[in-house]
Amino acid sequence: MDLKENIIQCFYTIFFIVLVNDISILNCQEYVVRKFKQGKVRGLIDIVHSGKKVEKYFGIPYAKPPIGNRRFEPPEPVDPWGDSILNASELPPACPQPEEGLKYIENYVSRFSKSSEDCLYLNIYVPRNAVHHRIMPVLFFVHGGSYYTGMGAMFDGRALAVEEIVVVTMNYRLGPLGFLEAGDSNFPGNYGMLDQIAALKWVHENIEFFNGDPKRITLDGQSAGGCSVGLLMMSPLTQGMFRHVIMQSGSTLAHWAVTRTNKAPDIYFKAFTSEMGCLSNSTLQIKKCLQRVDGDRIQDLVYTGFGVSSSLSPHFRPVVDGYFLPNTPENLILSGDFDAKSVLIGSTRDEGLMAVKTLSTLCGNNSVPETQRFLTIMHCFKGDLPSIPDIVEKEILINASTALTYVIDCICTN
Repeated sequence: MDLKENIIQCFYTIFFIVLVNDISILNCQEYVVRKFKQGKVRGLIDIVHSGKKVEKYFGIPYAKPPIGNRRFEPPEPVDPWGDSILNASELPPACPQPEEGLKYIENYVSRFSKSSEDCLYLNIYVPRNAVHHRIMPVLFFVHGGSYYTGMGAMFDGRALAVEEIVVVTMNYRLGPLGFLEAGDSNFPGNYGMLDQIAALKWVHENIEFFNGDPKRITLDGQSAGGCSVGLLMMSPLTQGMFRHVIMQSGSTLAHWAVTRTNKAPDIYFKAFTSEMGCLSNSTLQIKKCLQRVDGDRIQDLVYTGFGVSSSLSPHFRPVVDGYFLPNTPENLILSGDFDAKSVLIGSTRDEGLMAVKTLSTLCGNNSVPETQRFLTIMHCFKGDLPSIPDIVEKEILINASTALTYVIDCICTN
């Protein structure tokens, strides 16, 4: 066999290997195609470190876009897309949120600035190891951001995926679009939580096509995401879909995590619907009106920071609705009526630093001692601190050099 024949045989051998393994190589970038219940999807193959490879699939839809008549409604399953191959090589848009939320995201994803109501997508990171068909445990991660900022792709799942774990991150509706509620059956709220359940259900039904084990799904979340996975654990709608739970810097027992009782439209509901020009004594008619509002108009209102809380307690958050959350977290914990094999609870390093940094800038300058600035921030958030008698006053007495007038003159009293 001459050199030319050798080269031709080698070429066809490589072509056969690539074809069999659903791999394509374009412009030095490796792609991979996987097939699951809704259709086919093409992702990227990335070399992380030490030569280890990870498959990345960005922007797989798990529900139809929550726009028009689907706004302020539970998510609907996405329709199959036939024989076409969905491109999953670009990050999906974040859900609508204030400008500061997009800046928050940019700290993790450089130069990212996309947001849209069409945002119900998930991302999957799959280890590409020597034993390619091995079934692996799954980590389902819910991002934080006080229920009104953030997106799933802030958490880069590659670092964990190389450790033989399939990692899934997802977006869910935020702020008023995800948690506006009127305390009745017409406008029950919790749309963002129902998004999380829809994504978890999608993972439970499809993750085996990505080498994931649907019987070994761990729910993980940070901050509001930690609260979220705790609520998912307690909800009767998620039973049988997960095995373990990790709550990082967020607890379902936190006073800000859930609205425990709400039997009538509150001031934030009225302010939002009024701003949209949807005024009525019927919450059903208000919902229909909001569903007709132009998407850009709603997104612009959210972008300008409508509903952003000046305290640690978000105005728009999950609520005890009798359906997703049949009772308060405290009562559900006491009942023990939930099925988790294990629960891990902890705190992330530097938790809350973003808020402290912002308030430190507003409440003082570099000439003000650090202790004094810290006590100022504590005073601003006094109503959000644990119910420990005189927690702020005791610290002020211990640090007698702190000028109380400076503390009170902070932005929190302006």
